[in-house]
Amino acid sequence: MTAFSAWSHLVRRLPEPAARFVVGSVFVRGMMLAWPPNRRAARGNFERILARLGRPPEEARAVLETSLDLYARFLLIMAAHPAEVRAARERTDLALLPRLRELGTEKKGVILVTPNYGLLGHALWAINETGIPILLPILNRDFLTHFPRHHYDRVLTVGSSAAASLRALAAGEVVAAIADINFLPKRLTTEFFGAPAPIGDAAARLSLASGAPILPAYATAEGDRCRFECDEPIRPDGKDLAVLHAAVARSMERFIGAHPEQWMVYEDFWDIRGMDLKYRIARALARWS
Repeated sequence: MTAFSAWSHLVRRLPEPAARFVVGSVFVRGMMLAWPPNRRAARGNFERILARLGRPPEEARAVLETSLDLYARFLLIMAAHPAEVRAARERTDLALLPRLRELGTEKKGVILVTPNYGLLGHALWAINETGIPILLPILNRDFLTHFPRHHYDRVLTVGSSAAASLRALAAGEVVAAIADINFLPKRLTTEFFGAPAPIGDAAARLSLASGAPILPAYATAEGDRCRFECDEPIRPDGKDLAVLHAAVARSMERFIGAHPEQWMVYEDFWDIRGMDLKYRIARALARWS
């Protein structure tokens, strides 16, 4: 059992109000962002985005608070807390399903690419129960051993997931890629809100290798509901890696620009060396954390 699985076991035993307090107030705000440099970096991300949008930097405080509320709910669904599992099943509108099914008729598979945005965990949980299961590579699948078997079986560990992902796409299935996390040892940068950033390029690489279209998707929180919507598909035909990679970034800019409070990245995303170090440490710790 990993540390995250053990933590999840404890959180699931708490009633909903206590679980939300422990995760949102104690863990997210009281521990994760208690160190002033962490909070400055998190606010700095939003100040950069707001500046590009022509909005005052003073809005960053409220934007960050909303984002942290969403992140707490993301952690609760990752812990499989019963209240958030019910919310995923009952209050998720899968607006992208028609486009996803349309692309499925092409028999090339679909690469569903999404940033850490909105109620992402709820959306992936909901769509996996529609009969369109999604293969999800993460740092260590053992983080999610507490998931129900039909969810856990669709999770892969990065580093040994490329072949399985390509087989799934060849079989016409859906593979997810988290666009603002670079799980791979190498990384590619592209312009993002006015400066180079380490957007993950797994979706672009899979698309070039398989011919599958990329479908950018966004789990936008709307009140107490989640609207899982999509942008226009990005096709690999005649494109190279840099062009596909940049197209994913442009889609992210459009949706995050419309709802900056829904983005959930709290390190200085444009500090490329710092982000490289973070991912190296994360990959090293993933086996036992």
